[in-house]
Formats: sequence, C-alpha cells, structure tokens
Amino acid sequence: MKYLNHMDDSFLEKWPNWLRWVLAWPAGLVGSLLLAGLIKLIWSGMNENVAPWFLDLIQAGFIGFLAVYIPAWFAPTKKKIVTIVSLCILISLTFLLSGFVLYGSLMGIAIENPLQFWVSMIAYVVAGIFATVAIHSEVE
Repeated sequence: MKYLNHMDDSFLEKWPNWLRWVLAWPAGLVGSLLLAGLIKLIWSGMNENVAPWFLDLIQAGFIGFLAVYIPAWFAPTKKKIVTIVSLCILISLTFLLSGFVLYGSLMGIAIENPLQFWVSMIAYVVAGIFATVAIHSEVE
C-alpha cells in the first residue's frame, strides 16, 4: 500500500484535475468489478479444486477493497476524504442490494444461497474498511 503516493507520478498526473474528480467513482465501480472478475477467473483457472463459495468470497473482498482504493488513486487531492466517501457509497450500495434481496425474499423470490450472499455482503464492507484504514495510515 505504500505505492498510493507514488502512483500519481504515472499517466494520471497529466490528466486535468477536474477529469480525475469526475472519473474517480465511476472508475472505482467499473475497475473493481472488472479486476475482481478477472482475479476470480484467473484464480478459478489455476485452482480447479476451490469451492465456488470461496471464489465468491475472494471476489467480494477484492470488489470491496478496490471500490475504495481506485477512487483514492484517481483523486488528485483529499485522498482521505475520498476513501471515507467511497466507503460510505460502498456501504450504501451494500445495504441497498441487501434490501432488494430481503424484499424479494419477503415476496417469495428466493436467492440460491442466502448464507453465501450475506457473507459476501459482509466481505464487501470489511474489505472496504480495510482499504480505508490502510490508505489513512499511508497518506498524510
């Protein structure tokens, strides 16, 4: 995690600050979903004996972590505030998705594996909190 301050020396430094602010959260959402899916695909190809629930848990952890980390990487300044806002967005989306699933279960629409779903929701939030704490300890 010590690379967050040095990552701005890359191609993002050449971008205008307003564009980096506009793209911070969309990049976090899209980037976390794409990278976590790619990691799950690679991991499942390398370890064929891994249980599907474990792969879903790993994917949820990566999504939660990257959904907080990528916006902080994109943001030109105020990275601590960006991580807190990103964590709040992640928690809000997690509660929203959980509410839809809970409402669906009350209406008779069942999900395939409820325990796996709730563990994944917890993994999103815990990984997001981990990313927030890691970034806050790194950035001045």
